[in-house]
Amino acid sequence: MAIPPGRLNAVYQAIKIIKDGWVIAVGSGSTVSLFLDELSKKVKNENLHVIIIPGSSQSYFQALNLKLPISTLDEYPEPDACFDSADEVMENGVLLKGGGAALTREKILAYFSKRFIVMVEESKIVKRIGTSHPVPIEVLPYAVTPVSLEIKKLGANTVLRHGSGKNGPIITDNGNYIIDAYFNLIAEPQYLELKINSIPGVIENGIFTFAKTELIIGKSEK
Repeated sequence: MAIPPGRLNAVYQAIKIIKDGWVIAVGSGSTVSLFLDELSKKVKNENLHVIIIPGSSQSYFQALNLKLPISTLDEYPEPDACFDSADEVMENGVLLKGGGAALTREKILAYFSKRFIVMVEESKIVKRIGTSHPVPIEVLPYAVTPVSLEIKKLGANTVLRHGSGKNGPIITDNGNYIIDAYFNLIAEPQYLELKINSIPGVIENGIFTFAKTELIIGKSEK
């Protein structure tokens, strides 16, 4: 499958930001996978020294295969930058993430990193999040049914996420379930983010409202 030019352009712009000696947190997904491939090339070509803190098993194993040094937040609690992508993005930097079920670790990395840099193509830009994706919510298995009922009271249709290649619900890297909540257009994302997270049993949700978000929007032309 051909890689969208906008995605490639966003990654190429992001790679230019990297500096020697940086501790780099990364999320997950196809854009981050491209980013790690290009970062590996830059490290080899320019003899850079960087350290990677992965936000998912996918990113961990890719960094391992690329022979990029890997560490944790225990050793580096404030990475120099976190690089990630998103499912939907508003121009003010509000994001909807979690299509790959890694939202909790991704939000942790984004919060504690000195910079949070989001690489997206133009097609990801929306006026309001919720345009075409649900809000993913990571939930303790013990509480999945009552949490689903509470989310419905907030006006969403909910679906427990299942995936191919596995019987039963998807299990996150943290051992939890994912509820996909369909709110449609979300008028007050910051309020909804806090409201969902106030429900006991919810670990985290995929609405990101960090003020420090830096958007890199890749143009569609090659």
